[in-house]
Amino acid sequence: MPRDRRLLVKKGVYHIFNRGISRKDIQFCREHSDYFLAVLKRSLERYGVKLFAYCLMKNHYHLMVQPSEANLDKFMQFFGSQLSRGINQMIGGDGALFKGRYRSLLVEDDSYVYQLFKYIHLNPVKANIVIRADQYRLSSYRAYIGDDTSPEWLDKTFMLNRFTSIEALKCYHEGDISPSLEKLYKRKRLPSRLSKDTISGLF
Repeated sequence: MPRDRRLLVKKGVYHIFNRGISRKDIQFCREHSDYFLAVLKRSLERYGVKLFAYCLMKNHYHLMVQPSEANLDKFMQFFGSQLSRGINQMIGGDGALFKGRYRSLLVEDDSYVYQLFKYIHLNPVKANIVIRADQYRLSSYRAYIGDDTSPEWLDKTFMLNRFTSIEALKCYHEGDISPSLEKLYKRKRLPSRLSKDTISGLF
């Protein structure tokens, strides 16, 4: 089956995610997660990409990004190769780190910007790793609510401007994830766009 063509849009908002090969871990200790974030920072700065949210799980990750140019492919090629090379050096491996090429969904409806933001932060909750999103260290949520110092490479303005207060942002994360969004991500084949039209056409 031919690969889906990438949608490369200047200043488009994307959901980026990838999983370890055979669902194996892509991070094994604090040193690895620190390295992941260091490579992410380097990649964002190199290609002028804004990061609005992230979550690093043991065997996969989620990013919500906005490239300043239509260069998402170059950004992810650099990020993926640097990450794989570095983690392999740490664990003494030499094989593929990820299942395949990264997945990318262009978010076309503003309502899904909100839902994706929550979906990323609630990943550890849905996986029964923590009870609340603020208990998980390896996501951007704690930086948004002030529990952790916000890294300079996390652009919080984009999402904070959509909420009247930090308390409103917290309350939004206490609600359930959209059932249609959860159902979408369980599919083996995903659309290239995240919008009401594309999701309604799938079910």
